Amino acid sequence: MDADSLPHPSPQGMTIYHWRHGLLLLAPTLVLERTTTPLCATLRLACNKPYTIDVAGEEMETWASLVAPRVERRKVIAIDSHVALFYFPIEWPEYQGLQQKIAGRDWINFEASQFSEVIDVLRPAFSQLLTSDTVIGVARQAVEVISGATIPAPQRVDDRIEALRQRLDETPLNEVNVETLSREIGLSAARTRTLFKQQIGTTIQHYARWAAIWKAIKGWSTDRTLTEVAIDAGFYDLAHADHTFIEMFGIAPSLVVDQRFVTIVPCETDHPTGQRLSG
Repeated sequence: MDADSLPHPSPQGMTIYHWRHGLLLLAPTLVLERTTTPLCATLRLACNKPYTIDVAGEEMETWASLVAPRVERRKVIAIDSHVALFYFPIEWPEYQGLQQKIAGRDWINFEASQFSEVIDVLRPAFSQLLTSDTVIGVARQAVEVISGATIPAPQRVDDRIEALRQRLDETPLNEVNVETLSREIGLSAARTRTLFKQQIGTTIQHYARWAAIWKAIKGWSTDRTLTEVAIDAGFYDLAHADHTFIEMFGIAPSLVVDQRFVTIVPCETDHPTGQRLSG
């Protein structure tokens, strides 16, 4: 089976859960044969049968693998594997254990038994929706399995930096101006950049791009056109949104917004309702 012969990389359909600091894609079958180098670390778990992955020219069959950010993924062939694909932006503080585990390596292969409890939680998700608490909880559990340590409780964020983060969540990407935002919270631009990186774990621009992606994903679950949503989120045009999405996740938004095959679930409430995406 190859990608060209399929109507969609996940012909049996896929479910995508997203939250502020991560994304989970679930698909009975997933065939990706486009070379990508996403900025997120990716954890792939097979819940039914192993899959084949090519990382930086090295092909392997596995039940579980973690691939570092910016490392070339040439293909994933997961036929009836019931694959769970986690995207982790590992610069965030809660993923520090992942940073340490993958440092200096392109990928790590794991035994399926290491994730047995995680897989037990995920298996029902191929026939029914999971709650937000379950999704975020199983993502946390997977990270702790890899790192071998409990994710530390989040540290208190300076009120000014929290106010800035809220502004970034609301501001279109093309309107983000660090100097202006810094004045609004009573800090110099240099001090704002330093504090934000120390307390949030990433740069202001990277956070703004991440926030814009989530705005677009939410908008794509409405009846508005992709171009309208992209421009409202602050991208210059649809091509700009496409480039940013592919850079982050290694997959094209057109695959995510195909309402025939994709269900999107925002993890913002205790009991999310899946929505079919509209193009």
